[in-house]
Amino acid sequence: MKVGFLAAPMHPFESYRMVVAIAEEAKVDSVWVPDHLQGCAHPALWPDMALASASPDADAWYDPFPCIGVIGQKSDLPMGVCVTDAIRRRAPDVVRTTLTLHQLCRGGFHLGVGAGEAENLLPFGYDFSTPVADLEEFLIELRALLDHGVMQAFIGPRIAAAAAADEPPREIKRAATAAPCDRKAAGGDVHGTPSSRASTTAPAHAQYR
Repeated sequence: MKVGFLAAPMHPFESYRMVVAIAEEAKVDSVWVPDHLQGCAHPALWPDMALASASPDADAWYDPFPCIGVIGQKSDLPMGVCVTDAIRRRAPDVVRTTLTLHQLCRGGFHLGVGAGEAENLLPFGYDFSTPVADLEEFLIELRALLDHGVMQAFIGPRIAAAAAADEPPREIKRAATAAPCDRKAAGGDVHGTPSSRASTTAPAHAQYR
């Protein structure tokens, strides 16, 4: 069995750096960084939580990819994102970031991809009407780019970094809910299955906070 350590990229950056140091001392196998536009705690409850003394805002989360780029150059632990979604960025952008981080990180980089969460997307204007279909299309493009450096069906511009990389990224981590359509889009053999997802019936602000 392998053990991964979750390191939330919260402000201030030094707190994130300290969490990674704790992971190294604990001799875990890898470090995973969430990709959230909003934090996991309700802002109204945050002042009463212990971590509020270190970070004044529950939603003060950094972009995980630059954070991994900084810390991954100073740690031998494999770094991963858990998980980014297939809605905010298309596969070519994510592939370029993935290959860059895989070269920068001393322990290598793991890419985790999922269908996204309504609470992290709808309040910011992203379309969440077909997340599973978006994920399926994304994974097809992603796999083709990583394996061959071109879009699906080998049509489209080459991603030069894919051909120039010394080795491919270690693994694509796929996450899905328990819904059959999610598991099918992720290829059946998923690495994570959250038990629930946000409802999409309530108004955005009432629903997500």
